[in-house]
Amino acid sequence: DHNVKMWHFKNGQEPADLLSDQPRPATWDTNALMSWMPFVPSTCSGNTFAPQELIFNIELCGDYAGGTWDKTPLSYYTGYGASFGNCKGPECCGRWVEDARSNKYMEQYAFFDVDYVKVFTQEGQETPHIVSKTYERGGAA
Repeated sequence: DHNVKMWHFKNGQEPADLLSDQPRPATWDTNALMSWMPFVPSTCSGNTFAPQELIFNIELCGDYAGGTWDKTPLSYYTGYGASFGNCKGPECCGRWVEDARSNKYMEQYAFFDVDYVKVFTQEGQETPHIVSKTYERGGAA
């Protein structure tokens, strides 16, 4: 196969071969196939893909959140905002995340529910032991 496929299985509906770490994707229900990117070997060089990193970006004060912070009720609830004169945009969001008062709010409203993630390589290939470039950069993009 010359492609990349991404699958999503509902909790409790994972194929038995996947659960036993012996994945056979050709046998899986295609209704669980979320993404399929085929490649034509004659048009893709051997350098089409470099080593990949799997990243969960949970940046709470990214471009969107930081850019809209002053317009949200949290700006008033937290006391961090341009109208209070103590910060501006993303800086205000970051101050709230670092504020001890945010812990209870975050426990109640900010959560992620990921049971597990498995990444496999093709049979016969070694799993590379590479330090993440994102880690080396301290998380910077």
